[in-house]
Amino acid sequence: MCHKKAESGDQFGKWVLQRELGRGAMGQVFFARDPEGRSSAVKVLVPGLTGNATAVTRFRREIDALGRLDHPNIVRLFDAGEQDHRLYFAMEYVDGPSLADRLDGRRDHTSDAHWHLTA
Repeated sequence: MCHKKAESGDQFGKWVLQRELGRGAMGQVFFARDPEGRSSAVKVLVPGLTGNATAVTRFRREIDALGRLDHPNIVRLFDAGEQDHRLYFAMEYVDGPSLADRLDGRRDHTSDAHWHLTA
C-alpha cells in the first residue's frame, strides 16, 4: 500500500503529472502529458483509500461509467490502470475555468435575479 500523495513529476502509466488541478475526498486530479505531448487530466485515488474496498469499488465504477459514455459534452476516457498499488485514470483535458469558478461568477447575478423574482 502506498501512503505518498501523488505530486508533479510522478508517472502513472504513460502519463507524467505536471500540476495539480484539484483534489477531493477520493482523489487528486492533475494536468498530465504523455510521451507524445498529448495532454490529459489524470485522477489518482488518494493513498489513504487504497485499502478501502468500498472506495476502490466506487473509483472503479467511476472509471467504468466514464468509459461507457460517448457524448460531445462529456470528456473521453483515455486510459486507466494501477501504478504502485494506486488506481488512476486519464481523461480528456478541457482547458478553462473550474465549475467552482463559473458558479462563483454567477452568484451575484443569481442573487439579483432572486430578489427581482421574489419582490
